[in-house]
Amino acid sequence: MLGDAPRDVVRDVRLFMSTTLQNDVNEGEDTHVIIAHGAVMKALVMHWFHLYDLDSWKQINTPGNLDFYMIEGEKKEWTLSHIYDGMNAQSLLDNPPDPIAHIKRPNQMPLPPWLSDPSDPR
Repeated sequence: MLGDAPRDVVRDVRLFMSTTLQNDVNEGEDTHVIIAHGAVMKALVMHWFHLYDLDSWKQINTPGNLDFYMIEGEKKEWTLSHIYDGMNAQSLLDNPPDPIAHIKRPNQMPLPPWLSDPSDPR
């Protein structure tokens, strides 16, 4: 009812990273895109950087809706960058790619017809 317990999320992320992700790495894949809920992203970052305690869970902010993070580098020399702020629809890169410019902020999007028109029966 209140979502998954942090322990369950961390367990599931560890399982994913030690099986599916590791299999892809073993096959030579070096670029991965993972789309996940904020708590899952938080657990992935914790596992990637070997932060296994509850204090780390409490200290790391849960990523917001539509936030993009990038982990790059070499083994034991990884860096984590927050590259897109989803709530403000804003690139956090110094030189953002052009396709980001067309994305509207959530508060700029029109309401769906059933919410904006009271006579709509939906």
